[in-house]
Parts: sequence; C-alpha cells; structure tokens
Amino acid sequence: MKRHCIAAIVLWALFFQFQIAVEGLHVRADPIVIEIPVSDQVNIGSGLCFGSNVSMPEAYVDIGIVVEDGFCYIINVSCQFLLQTVTGQNFTTAFVYPSEWGLCSQPEAEFKSFGISINGSEIDFSVMEWADLLDTYDFDASDWLWLGSNQFAIFSLEMPPNSTLVVSVEADITLHSNAHNFTFAYCIGSARSWDGNTHQVIQMDLTNHANLLEHGFEPENYEDLMVENETETIRWEFLISELDDNYVTFWAAQYEVSTYKPDPFSNPLHIVLAVFFTIVLPIIIFSAYYIKTKD
Repeated sequence: MKRHCIAAIVLWALFFQFQIAVEGLHVRADPIVIEIPVSDQVNIGSGLCFGSNVSMPEAYVDIGIVVEDGFCYIINVSCQFLLQTVTGQNFTTAFVYPSEWGLCSQPEAEFKSFGISINGSEIDFSVMEWADLLDTYDFDASDWLWLGSNQFAIFSLEMPPNSTLVVSVEADITLHSNAHNFTFAYCIGSARSWDGNTHQVIQMDLTNHANLLEHGFEPENYEDLMVENETETIRWEFLISELDDNYVTFWAAQYEVSTYKPDPFSNPLHIVLAVFFTIVLPIIIFSAYYIKTKD
C-alpha cells in the first residue's frame, strides 16, 4: 500500500511540475522585443527647377543639429538661394520637404516651423508626393529617380526678364529616433536641374554629440572648422558640377546593437528536464531507498 501511495505522489509531483512549466510560458513574462537595426533617415534640400533658362548661381545653407537625451534631434535649416533669369517667365520649383522618415513610415517629423520666402516675403506652398509630381509636371524624371522616396514643397515664381530673386527656406524640426542608426541628409544633387553651375556653401553645427556612440559626415572632403565645448562645426564649399554626391549627410550610431540570447530555461523541455533531475529523480531515489529499508 505504501508503495502505491509513494508512486502516486511521485506521478502527481511530476504532472504538477510539468503543468507549471507549460502554463508558465503564457503568464510568467511579457514578450521579449528583438531589435531590428533599421536606419532612420530624413531628407531635406534644394529644389528641382521646372522652368527653363533659370539659374541658381549661389546656395547658402546653415544646418544646426542638437542631440538631446532620449535620441531626440532638434534640427534647424536656414537656406538662401539666388535665382536669376534672362528670359521673363513664370515657373515652378519643388523643394525637398522633410515630412517623414525616408526609410520608415513613422514617425512623422514634428514641425515647429517651416516657411518659404521670396525677397523677404513669405509665400504659400503645397506638398506633393513624387508620383503626383510626375503626373502634374511634364519633365524627364529619369535622372531624378533617387528623389522618389521624398515629398516636395511646391511653389511658383514669377520672374521678369533679367531679374534676380532670393528664395529663403526656414525649417525648424524635431525628430525622435528609436532605431540603432540615425541619418540626416541635405539634398544637393537637385541643383543640377538648374541652368548653369551652382556654387554651394553648407555648414553644419552639431551640438551635444557626446550623447552619441559615434558619428560622421559625408562626403568626407569637408573642412573641420572648429570643435568648441559640445559643438562641432563642419563646412563644405563646392561647385555642384565638381561633386558626384547627391546628399550632404550627418550620420550617427546611437547605441550598441545587443545580441539576443534566448534563456535556456524558456524551452518547456528544458524546464521539465531540470525539474525531473532536481526534484523528481531525488524523490524517486529516496522513495526506492525508503521502501528497500522497510522491506
């Protein structure tokens, strides 16, 4: 009788531990999030020209990037473009609009302000997707397919013969990044759509870069003007005809990508084996020894 009772206790203990092991998979912990190191990227930049015989001889761009805690980036872009034409005309241009991540659908950029001015007077603009741009305006897009992931701020200009205009674009943007890498790119290649050559000066001021694991700038033929306290200033100066790059880029690695190693005891079989060897088997051995000594 004692043997039957002990055997029943052993079987009950084994079944009870197995139930805990299996049911524990559903109630013991929240799901584990495995990171996918996707690069976040946002683009902004000088526009495509849909007119003819309109030149952009000068472009001046000042970009401020402040890295805040929690991988929040405050970006201020201030641009001035000098436009000239000999032939009087009305024409349209499209400024690359920093509406959302280039490689991720979310989150959208948070605008504190975005405005376009002509000779100091602010003008209205509309926003278009690349596909809508192709449907609306008749131009050869074969050289501009690399712009296809962007949206565009569209505005029209009226220029008398032999006139000059100064187009200013001001953007104050907040971006929140949650991936391993972050990239901010200013578009320069669209300057090739204007008549003649463009002399460009671009300066980036990066603040609080100590919050980043590592960072860099492309193309690498920039001038390292100054590193003072937490601000690093980078400057490019070039003729667009002499540069093959389509973007001037700031990139950052925000943190190490951790390698997920599964808990060996998350497997039900491993749990059952561990319970068997640490609890059940000693009970069986003890029971067999006890029965033998009683007999």
